[in-house]
Amino acid sequence: AVLKGQMVALCSDAFVLLQVVLLSALLVATVLKFPDFLAGLRPSRGLRAARLWAMAKLSELAVAIIELLLLVFAWKTFALVVRASICALMTPAAMMGVALPKCIDRRGRFAIAGVAWLALLGGLALERVLAPG
Repeated sequence: AVLKGQMVALCSDAFVLLQVVLLSALLVATVLKFPDFLAGLRPSRGLRAARLWAMAKLSELAVAIIELLLLVFAWKTFALVVRASICALMTPAAMMGVALPKCIDRRGRFAIAGVAWLALLGGLALERVLAPG
């Protein structure tokens, strides 16, 4: 009975050691939290404390990765809004370019219409700024 209890404890410790090794390997692979893990690791406290410390650092790493993904998502959303705004702003210029004579190249028609449209918008904005009260 004592031998059986010792074997169970040995298997439990081997499983905890395997967990510590796997968690440490994940931290090494990601590099970000590995120095923090090494700085706070206290081998004298045992394998279970090392496993808890590794899991804490891995959870911090997961939060950092999620924050990074959210920033990427926010940047892509911002870029999409800017592109959509420019497209909405220049759509009337594209329609004006279609109305110009076909003897002018397509890019030339869009350039002329774009300059005219932006000049019109700039004039309206300037009039609004300079208008009294």
